[in-house]
Order: sequence, then structure tokens, then C-alpha cells
Amino acid sequence: MKEKRIDKILYITSEPFPHGMAGTNRIISLCKGFIVNHLDAEVLTLFKFRQAGDTDKNPLNGTFEGIRYSHLYRSTEKSGSRLSRALEEVSKYFMVMSFCFSKASRKTVMIYYSSDTWTAIVIRVVSILKGSLFLKEETEHPLVRIADMGNKKIYKTFFMDFHYRNFDGLLVITDYLYKYFKEDFHYRKPVILVPMVVDVERFEHKSGPPSHKIVFSGEIDNKKEGVDILIKAFSRISGNHPEFTLNLYGRASDEATGRGIRDLIAGLGLGEKVLLHGYKGREEMTEILQDADIFVFTRPVSLQATYGFSTKLGEYLAAGKPLLATKVGEIEKYLRDGENAFLCDCNEDSITATLGRITGDFELARRVGNMGRACALENFNNIAETGKALEQISRVFHRSIDHSAAETNR
Repeated sequence: MKEKRIDKILYITSEPFPHGMAGTNRIISLCKGFIVNHLDAEVLTLFKFRQAGDTDKNPLNGTFEGIRYSHLYRSTEKSGSRLSRALEEVSKYFMVMSFCFSKASRKTVMIYYSSDTWTAIVIRVVSILKGSLFLKEETEHPLVRIADMGNKKIYKTFFMDFHYRNFDGLLVITDYLYKYFKEDFHYRKPVILVPMVVDVERFEHKSGPPSHKIVFSGEIDNKKEGVDILIKAFSRISGNHPEFTLNLYGRASDEATGRGIRDLIAGLGLGEKVLLHGYKGREEMTEILQDADIFVFTRPVSLQATYGFSTKLGEYLAAGKPLLATKVGEIEKYLRDGENAFLCDCNEDSITATLGRITGDFELARRVGNMGRACALENFNNIAETGKALEQISRVFHRSIDHSAAETNR
């Protein structure tokens, strides 16, 4: 009988867990898929402290929907002492090494969902000592992350030329990212496409009386999400459809943006029509999405939108309700206007017209929403997609083990 090569997936991430945003939900969906495909799945989160305004405080460790998880730090609250924070930063690498060394084996695949190079180096050392496979999950173009770093020139050289050498291969979310790493970056190690996935068991297809709620979820931001354009477009159809409200769930990207959005709503006289709900946890958000009548995704064209693929799109589609989406990135690879979604450009006129199409013939819109759910089940099913990914990871794993054995026997 052939020896089973992989028996565990260990995620190491800087995302909060189990309550968080898109990155957290992707990890949950993938881990649940790995578990259904007969692997153990465990998460170590390096998230240091919870953000102001969080309604859910993540426990230090536990099990969430069958996924075991641990926080690296003993407290998820930010320490008020600079000395304590400095000691935590220094000790972080030893704690990561100790945790991974205790959990990993020759049958473990460690997946890194973070951009910190020094932590990756520590885990790389463990993977060599334990004979584990070490993969990097990449859901955005690297330059998106570099843009948030200090000296961009230094970080671009360091991050691009050194960071990716630490891994045995990459997991990427889009064809665009696959082509970038293979053709532009000339990455010589394996690159495996794992598309956006959605936890299909999380959403039931509910069809009740209309709620007249148009829902957006995510970061309340103009540059990344086009929220200001969405609000202006909604104001133009609101008079003809006074029953609808626009419901925004999430945190503002910064205080100035939040203040600007509130001023825009007040200036347009939409105080009772455009509602800011703030951040909601995963369980509550599931109910909110299933109660919505229409979803809106108004992301402008950008490096992030082109190379990434938003997790919330899969959630919107899985809920089986009409979706308005701007034509960015790989959206048109999966969605067809008037068939399984309503597609438009990211400008006020186009979004206004498309909202009018949806609200003007809502029975048609519902049928399109049903086809959107079918699209999610076919293309973004977390169980099916993790099964496909495991087949490719296993081939990389076998090659890695065979290479290590050959080096040992020389």
C-alpha cells in the first residue's frame, strides 16, 4: 500500500482568526475543504491585537467549525507598554519556530498567508528540519503590499528578490497572478492556481418576502471600493424606488474617509436611506447576506482589482441574490451580464443605469441571482477546489521529498 504523503495542512497567517474579514473567510473555506478531503487543518494566527470597534474578540485558541486554531500571543489586546511590545516582537520568531516545530512533520504542508519575510525565514528553517512542504498563498499583486511599505525601492528589491525564495511553491488566486509570477517574475518553482472559494455550506438559498435591502460589505473606501460613486448612483434611483435602502457593512479605511462618506450621505439627503452598520462578525454577516435583496460590488480598476478576486463576490453569488458588479479583473471570466450577474463600468452613469435595470424588473433580477448561485457552486466550491489543489500540491510534495532523499543519499 502506498504511503500517504500528506496528512495535515498548517496555516500560518497574520489575519485575525476565526473572526475577521475576507482573508479570514478564505482560510476558513479552504481549511473546511481540506478537512472534507480527509486532512487535518490547523491555523496559527500572528495577529497581534484586535482593531478598535471590533464586536467579536477572538479567543486565544479553540476549534472553529472543525478547524483548530491558536494565537501566537497570550493576549489579542495591544499592550500599553513599549517595552512589552518590543519584547513580543523579539520573542515572536522563537515562538513561531517552537509552535511550527511541534506541529509539523514530513507529512505536513505549511501554508503562509502573510507578507513578513523574517517570519517566513523562520518557518523555512523549520520546514527544512522537519521535511515539510512550505507554500506561500498570494491573493494580491506583490506591488500592492509594497505600496504600503516605507522605502519602496529598498522593499521592492528586498521583497521581490528575496522573499519568494523561501517557499517551495506558490498558491495564487487568479490567472493574472499565475501569469505574472511565471512570465514576468520568472518564478521557477511550482505555481498552483487556487481560485476564490466560498464555503458553500454557509449559505442556504432563502426566498422570502422582499427586504428591499441593497447590501455592500467590506472596507468603506472610495479608492479601493468606489463607495462614493455607489452612493451617488443610488441617490439617482432612490426617488423612483423609495422602498430600497443602501446598507453598508464594514469599517472606513480611515477617519477622514469615514467623515467624508457621512458628509456625502447628509449632503444628498440620504440619512434614512443609506445606512452605515459598521463591522459585523461572520455569523451575523451570514444572516445579513441571506436577507439582502441586491448586492453591489463597485470596485474601480486598479492593480489590486486586476490581479485579485474578492472573496465577498463568492459569498454574494452563493446567497443567490441579484449582483451588480463592475467589470474588473477576472469577473468576466465567470460572469455574464444579464445571465448570472449585472455587469457595468465603475462610473456613476453606468452604475445608476444598472441599478435601474435590477430594480425595474425584479423578477428577472431574481432569476439572474439564481444563476449566480449556480455559478458559485460550479466554480468556487471550496470542497471541489481544495480537492483539485491537493492533487497538485501532492505532486509538488512528492517531488520535494524525492529531491530531499536524493540529496541525503549523495
